[in-house]
Amino acid sequence: MTHQNKPNIYPKVDDEATIVLQYAQSQCVIQASWNWPFSRKDMEVYGATGYAVAVNEVQVRRRLKGETEMPLRLDARPAPFTDPFSVLAQVVNGSLQLEKYDQYGLAVNLIVVEILEAAKTAARTGKSVTLR
Repeated sequence: MTHQNKPNIYPKVDDEATIVLQYAQSQCVIQASWNWPFSRKDMEVYGATGYAVAVNEVQVRRRLKGETEMPLRLDARPAPFTDPFSVLAQVVNGSLQLEKYDQYGLAVNLIVVEILEAAKTAARTGKSVTLR
């Protein structure tokens, strides 16, 4: 689902999108917006016995069944993986080889493009799109 909430600011694009991915045993909801007051790169994962909320690239809140929520601090990713443009530059100049399923790799990005194209089709037609 897409929507244009601020046509005066973003006259040529939808500025809100919600994508629901339904898998056999799980569901993923992706929310994207151009009109939030600041950049957000957070993620929430819920399982049968707990959850993890990635507040940013190094801060996570975790709670497991029978426990209280606890904060975790992750190590920052090493350079160049802190900046996608640095990764691109090193791949182009040949100083970095990406692993097949690294988040910057071609295999992952092809899946992302397939999901986004299906989402655009679903938003345009009003019908769910099934991917195999």
